[in-house]
This record gives sequence, structure tokens and C-alpha cells, in this order.
Amino acid sequence: MRLIPSCHSFCYFRLLARKNFATSVASSSVLPEFLTPKSLIGQLQQPFSTTLCLCNNKQIKRGKKDRKSTDIAAIKGTVSTRGVLVDDDEDDDDEDDDGGAVKKGKSNSGSSNNAKALAVEAMHEMEEYLKTLNDALIKHLSLKVNLKVYEDLSVTLENGETHRLIKFARISLKTPNGPVVLNFSDNPAAIKPAKLAIQSMAENVSPQMDGIVIHVPIPKLTRERREELATHSAGLILNEYKLALNEVYKKYTKLLDRSSNNKELVVRLCNGLLAEKRKYDKMGEDKVKERREILLKEIDF
Repeated sequence: MRLIPSCHSFCYFRLLARKNFATSVASSSVLPEFLTPKSLIGQLQQPFSTTLCLCNNKQIKRGKKDRKSTDIAAIKGTVSTRGVLVDDDEDDDDEDDDGGAVKKGKSNSGSSNNAKALAVEAMHEMEEYLKTLNDALIKHLSLKVNLKVYEDLSVTLENGETHRLIKFARISLKTPNGPVVLNFSDNPAAIKPAKLAIQSMAENVSPQMDGIVIHVPIPKLTRERREELATHSAGLILNEYKLALNEVYKKYTKLLDRSSNNKELVVRLCNGLLAEKRKYDKMGEDKVKERREILLKEIDF
């Protein structure tokens, strides 16, 4: 879509399985505001994938001081069906050769596993933020008309209820470059509030009513507008993404510090998370750079 989400009326997404976007759009003078750390962290309430292995399957041998591994190796293992990281060598260490008796230090083993599980969750959250960044760049910094922007537009009825526009209208494109056609034959009472919501999207949006149908012309994206999106808006998106990653890192380093008495393990895990955060920072920068190059291409409409 060739419009930018408003920082005044932006109600952004839920991550993980749903990723429901509720957006509005503003004029070129207003910059996007999303990927806000507090709002995003609060949405991460769904359990993570139970089969994803974020690291190699090489086992971590406890008690071997001469092992050679990177900081992130402390997080290696697999995720069980309950989302708890399991080190396969733990079971062997906890049983005697003659009868399977549990050795001393089982509580320490449990706290170590909890710390590793927290580290895996942190990396998984970073991965979800990267996916969300990619979705946001495609959705809001695209040269093509994106009907998702209209489908997720919040419409407030006269009774105070708020729903997505897709609930009231059938949304389609008359041609690849517009206009967008909204058919309210099933919900004619929602036409007026929907028109107001569309008008709030941007100053240059002028919906035209034709009975129970609204036509929304799509303004041409000029070279100047593409440059503004590529430099100003895309840069802010990247900054907010990095802030979100920083919030994840800070949150989980605090949790890790309280999760285990094995301070050596905690330090390794925290260093590993820092390396992962920097990796995702770089991946985000690459995605934004790619989107900037696309926006700055000369395209004939």
C-alpha cells in the first residue's frame, strides 16, 4: 500500500499465530509508530513452537571444563512438547549405572534447564519480531495497493462498537492500480462510519459513495514520496524494531540472573543472547535496506 500508518491512530498487531493488524494511515508529515517495545512484549503470550530447535543438536556435556564452545552453545538442545529445553545428557547424568538412582544436584540441574529454556524463549521472540518487521515493511512500504490496509481498518459504529472494516464490506480492486471498491450490501448501516474511517487514513484520500458502494481512488506515488518513505519512515521502523529487540534482551537477562545459581552458565547464556540480538539487528538492517532500494526504483504506473 502506498500509505503510512498514523502514529495517532495506529493500533498494531498481535504476534505469533494470529498477527492481526489493525491500522490507520496518515499524511506524509506523520511517521509510523509501531513495534513499540511495551505494547509488543505484552502481546507475546502464546506458547512458542514445540518442535523448533534454535541451535545445533550437539549436546552440552556438564562438568567438562576443557570443552570448546561459543557462548551460544550453552543454549543448544531441543524443545520438548511443553516448550522446555531438554538436554539429553541430563538424564544420563542423573542416574547411577546400577539402578537409575537420582544423583545429588538434581535441583541445580533443574535450575540450569530453566535458564536454558528462558534463553530459547528469548531467541524465539527475536525471531518473531523479525517476521513482524518483514510483514510491516511489505504492508506499509510497498509500491503496490495492499487491501490488507483497508481490511484491518478500525470502524467505530454509532453504538460505540469497533470492528475491522472487512466485517462490514466486501473489498476488492477494480484495476491493479485502483480504485478500491467497498461493497456494503450486507451491512448498509456501516457505510457512514466506514467512510469517516477511510477519510481519516490520509489527507489525500477522498472516498466516493455510490449507493451502497464506496470507491476509494489510489493516489499516485511520486518519486518524492518514495524518497520520503525510504529515508525517513523506513529509518524509524528500523529504530523501533531495534528497541523491541533491546527490550527482549533486557527482560531475559534479568530473568536469567534469577533463574539459576550457576552464574557461569548465566553469563554464557547472556553473552549468547547478546550475540543473537546483534545478529537480528543486522538482519533487520538488511531487510530495511532491501525495501529502500525497491522504493527508490523508477516505476511507471
